[in-house]
Amino acid sequence: MDTKEIIGTYLPAANSLIVTFATVLLAWLTSKYVKLTKHMVDAMRESREPSVYVDFELPDHMLRLTVGNSGQSPAKNITFDVTSDLPWLEFFDNHKGISSIKAIHSGISYLAPGRVLKFDAGNFEPGSMTKENRVLNIDLCFENETGKQFKKEIVIDMVQYEDVLFESFKDSNIAIAEAIKDAERHRNFSSRMNSFLNFKR
Repeated sequence: MDTKEIIGTYLPAANSLIVTFATVLLAWLTSKYVKLTKHMVDAMRESREPSVYVDFELPDHMLRLTVGNSGQSPAKNITFDVTSDLPWLEFFDNHKGISSIKAIHSGISYLAPGRVLKFDAGNFEPGSMTKENRVLNIDLCFENETGKQFKKEIVIDMVQYEDVLFESFKDSNIAIAEAIKDAERHRNFSSRMNSFLNFKR
């Protein structure tokens, strides 16, 4: 069999094999691209969903419960099911526990993105905590604007706040505002002193 016959016999088969391989590879790459695109779209959609959280602040001996939405869209119909409360927290009118807070008891109908609501949560008395009553457990449920539901379990061990410094909860914006006020007062005082000295001359 000469060269022409070899080429004529095997070249079409080789071309067909290459085309088949390229077709399979292209189909595989297309499938991977579709999955990657879907993953990116899902991730972008998830990043825009509401994300409600519950936390505490302790700027002084009065505890504050905070409910915030760190997501990029509003949260609606927020409900709180307190399955393990803090009975040693005392409010006015002899009410006790986190479930005594009206917003926790009745829920929150709407929470804008980036919004944080703060509620008085009673006196923080670490000496009243025991191993059995120091953990707050809340089943949190909320919806996005289309009615899709989200559920979270919030578990907070209050012993973590026992030795925390009050400075941990100071608002940095307030500190900046105070620094600006001090600088303004100092500038006004210097200006008045210069005016007084110039007047004396």
